[in-house]
Amino acid sequence: MKEIYNEADIAVDQLLVGWYGSFAVEMMALEKPVVCYIREEDLKFIPSEMKEDLPVVHSTKDDLFEKLIMLIENSKLRKELGEKGRNFVEKWHNSINIAKKLKEEVYIT
Repeated sequence: MKEIYNEADIAVDQLLVGWYGSFAVEMMALEKPVVCYIREEDLKFIPSEMKEDLPVVHSTKDDLFEKLIMLIENSKLRKELGEKGRNFVEKWHNSINIAKKLKEEVYIT
């Protein structure tokens, strides 16, 4: 799958659910910009810093075409989002960091 994913310039994930999935995480790790519907009211459940770092282009099925055109026409934005996506995954989806945090929480409480 990585070979197929590498061929993509832009990834579209979850336009109805309201959150990004593992496909989006994989694409961000490959420095691909991700378009996804993020339900605003769910952002309160994540750390504010994670919310600020989230490099997903927010879209619904109704404005997907416009968001894709924006990304297609702006290679600088695609590159910037790709780099931010990679950093986001390394920071927020790193299994070693997550395990350390869980371990700390278990021993602290």
